[in-house]
Amino acid sequence: MVYSTLLTIFFLSAWLESLCWGSCPSNCLCNKDAISCKYLEKNYTTRLVNVTKETAMNTVHLTVRAQMLTASYQRFLVIVRRTDILTTGRSYIELEHFSNLETLTIITSRRFFIEIIGYGAFSHLRKLNRLVIREERPENHNGYFDPTRIIEYPAFGHFPQLEYLNIHLPAFEYGTQTLKYQPFHRWPWGVNASFPRLRTFDISMNITVSNPCDAFFKPFLNATYLDLHQTFISNTHNYSLGCFEHLESLTMGKSLDVIGVLNSIPGNTLRSLHLNSVELKDTKDCALHHRLKTLTAFNVLPNADMLLKCMQIQVELETLILKNSNIRKLRRKDLKKFTNLKVLVLAYNSISTGFDRENRSELVALTNKTVPNLNFLDLSYNEITSISELITTDLIRLEIMNVSHNYLQALDLNEIVGYRSLRELFLSFNSIRSVIMKEPALSKVPSLWRLDLGHNLLEDIPRLLNVTFPNLQRLNVEDNKISTVSSELVAWKNIRYLNVKNNLLTRLDPGFFDHLDFINLAENEIKDVSFLSYLSGAENLRLSLRDNHIQCDCETIATLHALRQFGFLQDLTLTCDGNSALRNVNILHYETVIRKVSCEHHRDCFRNCRCFRTKEGKALVHTANCSDSQLTGFPASLPLSTKRLYVNRNQVETFPSTTLFSDLQELQAADNNIGSISNSSFTAFPKLQYINLDRNGIAEVVVGTFDSLLFLSMVSLKGNSLHCDCSQRWIQDWIIKRNLTFIATCNDTTLTNFDFTEQCDKTKFILNVVALAVVLVVLAVFIALVAITFFYRTEVEVLIYNRYKQFSRDDSDTDKDYDIFISYSNDDSVFVRNVIIQKMETEWGYKLCIHERDFLPGEYIADNIANAVEKSRRTLTLLSDSYLHSEWCVFEFAMAHQQSLKDRCRRLVVVKLSDLDSNLLAKENMVGIYLKTNTFLHKGCTMFWEKVRGTLPAKPLKHLKLNVDKM
Repeated sequence: MVYSTLLTIFFLSAWLESLCWGSCPSNCLCNKDAISCKYLEKNYTTRLVNVTKETAMNTVHLTVRAQMLTASYQRFLVIVRRTDILTTGRSYIELEHFSNLETLTIITSRRFFIEIIGYGAFSHLRKLNRLVIREERPENHNGYFDPTRIIEYPAFGHFPQLEYLNIHLPAFEYGTQTLKYQPFHRWPWGVNASFPRLRTFDISMNITVSNPCDAFFKPFLNATYLDLHQTFISNTHNYSLGCFEHLESLTMGKSLDVIGVLNSIPGNTLRSLHLNSVELKDTKDCALHHRLKTLTAFNVLPNADMLLKCMQIQVELETLILKNSNIRKLRRKDLKKFTNLKVLVLAYNSISTGFDRENRSELVALTNKTVPNLNFLDLSYNEITSISELITTDLIRLEIMNVSHNYLQALDLNEIVGYRSLRELFLSFNSIRSVIMKEPALSKVPSLWRLDLGHNLLEDIPRLLNVTFPNLQRLNVEDNKISTVSSELVAWKNIRYLNVKNNLLTRLDPGFFDHLDFINLAENEIKDVSFLSYLSGAENLRLSLRDNHIQCDCETIATLHALRQFGFLQDLTLTCDGNSALRNVNILHYETVIRKVSCEHHRDCFRNCRCFRTKEGKALVHTANCSDSQLTGFPASLPLSTKRLYVNRNQVETFPSTTLFSDLQELQAADNNIGSISNSSFTAFPKLQYINLDRNGIAEVVVGTFDSLLFLSMVSLKGNSLHCDCSQRWIQDWIIKRNLTFIATCNDTTLTNFDFTEQCDKTKFILNVVALAVVLVVLAVFIALVAITFFYRTEVEVLIYNRYKQFSRDDSDTDKDYDIFISYSNDDSVFVRNVIIQKMETEWGYKLCIHERDFLPGEYIADNIANAVEKSRRTLTLLSDSYLHSEWCVFEFAMAHQQSLKDRCRRLVVVKLSDLDSNLLAKENMVGIYLKTNTFLHKGCTMFWEKVRGTLPAKPLKHLKLNVDKM
């Protein structure tokens, strides 16, 4: 009997430019990155394997010829090899030609495996970075298999680049599922083997010796990850890992003293611990000196209480996973030390929430005080009946919560609204019948985008979900008892994914699809798919109708064909119920179906339209489908007695006035350019019962628009920008009076539920508030202007004068020789030369009298001063301490003051250049008295130059004299 050999070889390359095979071998799949081959017969084996025909089925040496692969193509190799074991003969693997190999995986499974990895098989793989040799558990083994001989000594050599090593070769005995541990006679690495860069060492499901640090682990002491899961230890007494000084992650299984092994690891580098099927011994001292960040434990026996006790000092713990560990109660004291915890998984336990109210404070373990940083919580597969009895709502950082597979009977949204950061909530496989809100909640959970309520007992999709989770995008209510969906959920604009598979739905409101990307309607009770013919606004929608009870007629076939044609329908196959002609026929194959059922009626049908006859009861109903026909108006001809007209997705702008549509009962004109409707719009459709004008551009529906349509039962205006003001309030009263369905939205709320009373009252209130605000603003502005005018009257006067020249000043003294005499101290002469003269003479055009420049030489000083004051229209005094020290300056001040008194006008203008010495002012009594009784200017004050200009003559002498000469 000849046994077949199955070899599967994958070659992966980072820089493959071309295959060196010339062409892809038979029975292979090739692309630029990989080749995958399955060889089932002997002659195919010889193409890649160096064997002779006589020994091909007995002895296989996997030695790939060097000329078959380039150096770059040898970089990655994954081998999955399966072969039968014969009575005689052995299978070897030799890899001498793969010197550039970086990744090697050898996997054997079921009845097929590699018997021998030959002597020095890996000795040439100096660039190897990752090595995996794994024997998967067989379901049925044909004979005894001894893995201790699978690897000959020494198969390994020096691996300077190796970072990951996984050897997983369990032994099974025929007819059992019992793992037989048998020590390797010798390990496959030699005495001089070294792995200097190895960081991951996985020998799970294997056999070690009693004293590992003496010899066994010697080549792997730099490893940071060690996996001893289900590893048989021949002697567990004083088992130590003290030779691992860099260990960061450890996975342990049964047969080991957990605490003892952990404390044998030197230093405090261990950060991650994974336990599986361990039995903790009762010990008084179980403290660990390592600072763990991650603890994962599965099947901790007899329970996890002792483990939690031992972990109390692990205050840096961020991830805690305790699965299938017989936990029944979760108390606050169990978690009070884990304030840094971010991930908590307690799945597959027996946690319940029924307890006495007196103990509530102790048993509500998950609070913001105990686990303030928690953001992931998994309590699935427990016995929880109430979320609030275990978790408080102040976990403000919680993002993902899984309470699936429990005993919840109702979802109280008050228990959820406190989780302000919650993004994903899983509540599937409970017994939830209702979604309630015991206390009205003002807050929402805007962060939640995914909610799973599948496999419960809900009878509808609760409206409260739309209110509480306004930004929900993914909702799963699969396998409930939902038969209806509230029309109010049409305004749920953010929902993108909806799974209502395996419920009792017969139809959905067409508007429900507008914002969806995917909806699963499979395994419901849908018979009539006409509601799906209004999906013109759902551009990105994909849906499934598999395993419903669709009753097929011509219109149904046309609808499903259109859905498939426009890419809405995801199903590849759909069948009909109750139509013998289409039984077992895929109705999505339109051309086949249309030949079996006579549907299309071409007589009198307008071009680019398709006309159908559908039998409803004993009557034939004519339907004209002119959608997507680039029409700018209604069709000019239709078959007689057409009852239904579809003109969706065209460019129609106005309604016709012809009597051609006098028998029409249903009109669909969604996605057109109809901007307005009035009571004259529907005169051509007296028998209309259904109108669809979704997504046009209608902003207002005037009173009386539909009064002439006596048979009207439904109007749809979704997607229009209706004005939600008091002018549309009449629609609600009209709907109640006519007892019909009106689908439209105002501010994300259905028009029938929109609170116009509140809106109108609010509008009236806003108008009153605006009017009052205007009055108050005007009054406030007036008061402010009065206050500003009073407190800044000088500045205002200056501004008004400079702008409008409204204040009269004596300009009749045109006989003067100078406009301004500048009285100043010699210490201030620089300011006069560089600033005063530049400003007043150059810019303003005044003629100045400056004693340094204009006093007559040879005259007495007193006479020069007197003449300067008398011949100038103004005297500008620049006061400073040096000015008060000078007797001549004070004399000038006195002469100017006397001249002002004599002329009965303001000839003297005083400017303080700086703060004055009070002693000097007291000495010069006349100057001090003047300053106390007259207004003066400060250099540097606000609007200084404008104020100075306001005290000077309105016009310079040269302009006045020019005007006089002209006269």
